[in-house]
Amino acid sequence: SITDVGDDGIGYTFITYDSTDMYMAINRAIDGYKNKEKWQQTFIKAMNTDFSWGKSADEYIKIYDRLLEDKI
Repeated sequence: SITDVGDDGIGYTFITYDSTDMYMAINRAIDGYKNKEKWQQTFIKAMNTDFSWGKSADEYIKIYDRLLEDKI
């Protein structure tokens, strides 16, 4: 649901759940915060992102439909 700012996303993510990767993500977030223009763009993009259950349900329905199409 959250994609990384480095991939034109809205958050700061890390792949491996260890202290080093988490520390690096936090540092990237701090650096991002210092760039006020980029931070504002990311903030606005995040606030306009639809995280509703309706959207999630629609995505699941699409996945299930594709699975059913493959089985037929």
